[in-house]
Amino acid sequence: MGKRAFERRGKGLRDTYAERGQLYIREIGPLPGPPEVDAHDAAGVGATADVLGRLLLALEAGDVRAPQALLAFIADIRVSTALLKAAREASPALLANVAQVLGSAGVNGAADVLGKRLDELAVDTRVFEDATPFNHFAGSLTAVAAALLRLQPENTRAANALVRLLSHPSAFERRTAAAAASDALELPLPEGVAGQLESELHQLLASADTQLFAAIAPAVARKEPKVILSRCGTLLQSTDPAARETGIGVLRRLDEPKASEMLVAHLAHESDLRLACAIAGHLGPKAPEAMRLALARRALADDSPSLRFEGLTLLASLSAGASREVAHDVLPSEPDPFLRSRLESFARSSP
Repeated sequence: MGKRAFERRGKGLRDTYAERGQLYIREIGPLPGPPEVDAHDAAGVGATADVLGRLLLALEAGDVRAPQALLAFIADIRVSTALLKAAREASPALLANVAQVLGSAGVNGAADVLGKRLDELAVDTRVFEDATPFNHFAGSLTAVAAALLRLQPENTRAANALVRLLSHPSAFERRTAAAAASDALELPLPEGVAGQLESELHQLLASADTQLFAAIAPAVARKEPKVILSRCGTLLQSTDPAARETGIGVLRRLDEPKASEMLVAHLAHESDLRLACAIAGHLGPKAPEAMRLALARRALADDSPSLRFEGLTLLASLSAGASREVAHDVLPSEPDPFLRSRLESFARSSP
């Protein structure tokens, strides 16, 4: 099979590829293009007003994409008013997205509105149903609790809600709640709230669910790095690429010198090219240049454009001479315009 080009999707790129018996989609972008109107600097401009109007209508209609898009206009009183109204009235399918925005935007009155929704959801029996593929009620409770802890770190009701969700019958909802609890520990929580969340997450460390482990590992590693590093070491020895990917992902997120040492040692033994490129890209100069060069060549020869993109990322970590030589070698066979332009830049680089 010859090299494939990316699919163009608006301002982004998409690669659909098969691996490990499954179909994957990798999206890259948006790509650089003409400057867009800045929402903050364009108050009163007709085009921007039109965009804001459409987004407000989309929010009212229940479009789950609207809350995040409205963040660019948060200084407009109409936006904060609409988001608060949505938080009071939204269905569970929309509430999670609204709560996430309110938790980060600092809108006056958000804590009161979210507190009332928390109390409603906390007694709703539908929260703990094992719905497929996910439970909107549980997801909304997780998002509301996480947002409240950002606004009110002392809110024990929010912390208690996350603790309850850690025992949800759905693995997806347990992972989501665990990730939210882990993120909350980055906040200036009172000692009692932080201790409660840490204790509950620690009890999940032995779970056979590696995705759950990945969600809680960074938070637990702050106090028990050896426990996390040991579990990651076990995952790296697995014959299952998905398990190794989990271990690699956790190690990349740890602020521990030992984590980098483990990745350097594992790199030479990683048989999955995508995983090896991810490790080498993370390590940069900490990984031997000869190894990064060999991986870049292999990746740039692959039929998958997203993997060739990873190869380009590795070229940026090599010496100018090495990256220029590789670019010259692979340019004639590169069909994708975006990747060709990047390769041409490397090929023109000065000695």
